[in-house]
Amino acid sequence: MYYRIALIARPHHASNDPVWSTYVSLVAAGHAVELINLDAHPDALLPDGSVNASVLQPFFDAFRPDLVTTEAESPEAILEACEQSGARGMSAPAKRFVVLGFIGEENFGDELVFSLICQHVRETYPEGYVSLVGHNPRRTLAEHGIVSVDVTDKFAIDLMFNGAAAFVMMAGILFDLYFGTTTGRIDYMLEPEWEIPGQVACVQLAWMHGVPTVYMGIGAGPLSNPDACAFLRLAGRLGAVFCARDHETERLLANAGVPDEAIVRTADIALTLASERERYVASDESDVLLVTLRDFPSVDESFAERTARAIDALAASHDVRPVFLDLAPEDGELHARVRELLSPRTQERAEQQRVRTIPEALCTIGTARAVLATRLHGSIVANAFGIPSVGFDYNEKVRAYYEIMGVERLLLPMDAPADDIEHALRCCLDEYDALTAQIDARLAGAEADVHAEHAGDTACDAHSLTRRSLLNFEVLDQTVAQHPNAPRALRLYEKTVAPSRERAEALEQELASVREERDRLVGELDELKASTSWRLGNALTAPARLVKDRLSGR
Repeated sequence: MYYRIALIARPHHASNDPVWSTYVSLVAAGHAVELINLDAHPDALLPDGSVNASVLQPFFDAFRPDLVTTEAESPEAILEACEQSGARGMSAPAKRFVVLGFIGEENFGDELVFSLICQHVRETYPEGYVSLVGHNPRRTLAEHGIVSVDVTDKFAIDLMFNGAAAFVMMAGILFDLYFGTTTGRIDYMLEPEWEIPGQVACVQLAWMHGVPTVYMGIGAGPLSNPDACAFLRLAGRLGAVFCARDHETERLLANAGVPDEAIVRTADIALTLASERERYVASDESDVLLVTLRDFPSVDESFAERTARAIDALAASHDVRPVFLDLAPEDGELHARVRELLSPRTQERAEQQRVRTIPEALCTIGTARAVLATRLHGSIVANAFGIPSVGFDYNEKVRAYYEIMGVERLLLPMDAPADDIEHALRCCLDEYDALTAQIDARLAGAEADVHAEHAGDTACDAHSLTRRSLLNFEVLDQTVAQHPNAPRALRLYEKTVAPSRERAEALEQELASVREERDRLVGELDELKASTSWRLGNALTAPARLVKDRLSGR
């Protein structure tokens, strides 16, 4: 019998730490184990040391633990407690899926795709669970119920990979725009973080554990740096499978030298939502124009004014109601600027909403009659729901998506005048039925995709975008089946960070100690200055100081 066990503790990155020893032993025995680190989640326990159920409820719902322990108990004691509790357990060893993505930063597209991956694991693998390499562990635990670590915590990532079923890299991740901010070719050998060298370092670590890597529904661009391309070739040599979400990503990967057999043409994972349209889309004809914009360097000072004028013109001719949806916190400022520039009549009908939960955001998008977006997943979800969307051509990934959908005429340059924006939006409303039919045809595969010849040898209809989006999960499942992996007893080494990090941490501790001593001495000096003896002594010596200053000419 195998169990799901949650350890709530404050582990130390050391080979002799009892928490890590227990963790490694239980994982090696085939159990599903998650460690909630109190340094990252200080509110996981109440002041009396008991479990804070209200904070951990999302985790309980997602992980479904048979036992939660807050003590540094031995593996034997923990398993005995599981048996005595009558926990149902699992009949097969645990399957852990380690995912790397930009999760925890409140980016709607990434959070949505991650939630769909978690849903697939939950529904497909009774013994499965997801662990994340991402951002903001507290927010991720609250919103997804998933335990996560930062990409810099290589010690924890190493232990995550032990016996894992697969390593998943997700969404728009293969971009080398900021490769120049790394140390380049040698970054991989130092302490790489989120850029391509750091991603491939994790691929190699997974490979050392016998864990296959699947890049699911990924986007790429511009991949113009030859050293970044060399890292991708290395990932391919390590057996990674690349599920490219569009023809442009497929082309860039091939040009980078990734083997053809390692590339599978799929589609964006969010398009799987087409099967859930009835759940989210309003049944009655809507008057909502959904606006979801993001700020870019290519968004000039006139963008807000041009957009506002277009919305005003559309509201005057079609009586639409603008709803500005912040799909990320930073979207709010641009939306506010556009709203301020609307006419008083349009302003009166307009509203602005911020995404609180993914289902809430999906329901809001489902109320729209048309969408105006620079948030790509605003357009993708709208199209999955059969709603036409006008976009702005700020990136290769956006252009590739609109080409796949066959609606390039709804993609505008970033400097498009207000009349062109209004015209495109008017087309969405006046030609709504025809555009919806065209979108649905692409989703269902009724129309040929001009890029289909590059789709690769797949088991699904090469022209069906909905089937291609589902192919991401089929590739994952096939990869897991072809690479059975079992955990092993890992050796914990004396050092858990690089010597340079060790020295830096020692210096930080020394600096903190010096600052603490400084603050103590400053406090004592302030107390002394506030004392009666200090004031009296200062008053008595004042004349002598005055004479001394005059004699010295000060």
